[in-house]
Amino acid sequence: MSGRFASIALLCLSSALLWPACEEEGKNADIEGRWELVQGFRNQRETGTLAGTYFHFGADGRMITNLPTGPEEQVEYEVSKTRIRQKSTPPTEYTIQSLQDSVMVIGLEMRGMQFELHLRRAEEPPPPPPVEELPAENQDTLPPGNSEL
Repeated sequence: MSGRFASIALLCLSSALLWPACEEEGKNADIEGRWELVQGFRNQRETGTLAGTYFHFGADGRMITNLPTGPEEQVEYEVSKTRIRQKSTPPTEYTIQSLQDSVMVIGLEMRGMQFELHLRRAEEPPPPPPVEELPAENQDTLPPGNSEL
């Protein structure tokens, strides 16, 4: 009986220790979408030189940012606990300092300076409406009174 009790106790203890790690991983993995800078700091001083900075994290594991860490092009990224690794050349690592549904604070070191970026999740623009095609028989027909469009 004591062996069975020890096994159950060990199982419960293991589950209790792993539960917070799973929650943290899932929480930080929810960064998909567009994030725009609200406030930026360089070496703990607010700076306006980062105005207009954005990040877009895609569900496909690719991201794009206009932060001057390299060219503004899509690159792969990965999230692990409190880190975002931008797989550019050279790679850039961001530390997730806080993450809520619509607010994220990330830090990074760039060119020997410490940066802290306060970001807000931006609404994605709706997809464009589908373009309706004219039936083939109407493509050559011009409106009355117009010889050219």
